[in-house]
Amino acid sequence: MIKEVFKKITKCKNPKRAESSRWFFKTGPGQYGEGDIFIGIKSADMRSIAKKYKDLKLSDIQKLLKSKIHEERQVALLILIEQFKIQENQKKIVKFYLKNTNYINNWDLVDLSAPKILGDYLIDKPKDILYKFAKSDNLWKKRIAVISTYAFIRKNQLKDTLRISEILLKDKHDLIHKATGWMLREVGKKDMKILRKFLDKNISKMPRTMLRYAIEKFPENIRLKYLKKEKQIKIMVFGTFDGFHKGHLNFFKQAKKLAKNSFLIVSVARDKNVKIIKKNIPFLNERKRMALIRKYVLIDKVVLSGINNYILHIIKETPDIIALGYDQKHYVKNLKKDLKDKGLFPKIVRLKPYKEKVLKNRLLNKRKKV
Repeated sequence: MIKEVFKKITKCKNPKRAESSRWFFKTGPGQYGEGDIFIGIKSADMRSIAKKYKDLKLSDIQKLLKSKIHEERQVALLILIEQFKIQENQKKIVKFYLKNTNYINNWDLVDLSAPKILGDYLIDKPKDILYKFAKSDNLWKKRIAVISTYAFIRKNQLKDTLRISEILLKDKHDLIHKATGWMLREVGKKDMKILRKFLDKNISKMPRTMLRYAIEKFPENIRLKYLKKEKQIKIMVFGTFDGFHKGHLNFFKQAKKLAKNSFLIVSVARDKNVKIIKKNIPFLNERKRMALIRKYVLIDKVVLSGINNYILHIIKETPDIIALGYDQKHYVKNLKKDLKDKGLFPKIVRLKPYKEKVLKNRLLNKRKKV
């Protein structure tokens, strides 16, 4: 029977539709669907095939699910959904589903199957597996975790969606932002107050896409209110700033422009570290240098750097972007690795120089002496 299924699927292929699907599901090098193969079959045809062969053995379904062809994996999942409708099948179908999550590896496959199989099964059972998936490093397991909760939302069980969404707030992938925002929007359809309470607590940590999906159905005046509060992109810069000149101002302007909704954090070097690195004591002590920097409206927050461990104060601020000066050398060599080891993955950029021959502090000091 399995050979029949493969033949039926192949008979429905459409090269033009396949080309469109390859683009839509991001199958290019480095994209989330890299290497996925499409042959261009209509959803209606796949559903028709699944219903006709809904009694296929699990061993044959696995052959479909292990296929490199996307539509064959989709037919496998549609058959599983059909079989799950029979009560006595549910436990073994869920066990099979969890054993084969490696093959449920694009967003449409997850969205099609997770709520109707795993979600429906777990409505009245412990949900530990979803929390395990939400904390995994696997993109598709994380999406399975949050999308499975759609089944709970339909039954007015909202707490697990909110808890899993909170776990996923710091996730970096756009597909997780979209999935989580979508589920939060569904929570809001059931209870607007609960969703607004969640947003009020977490808005400063929410990725922009997640927030916008979550508030899509809000009344316009409330939606605009939340958009004004949406997450700012934290940009962190470092320096001694012993006195202030146009080069510093340009430095801050460049950093501020790295993101539309930016929050600029300036880390001021400690006196002890300046003495070690520059071999002399700064003209202004660290407190005076902080006070000087705070006067500038471009700057949202001023902090003192660490003394013995410079990484700790960066971790505390959780920047999205670290902007380095064009000639900044100290603590830079292993910065990315050190932050990665601590679970922090900011983008690191170099800013451009601004009349460096004229505006370097050391040259200004020489001119003062003359």
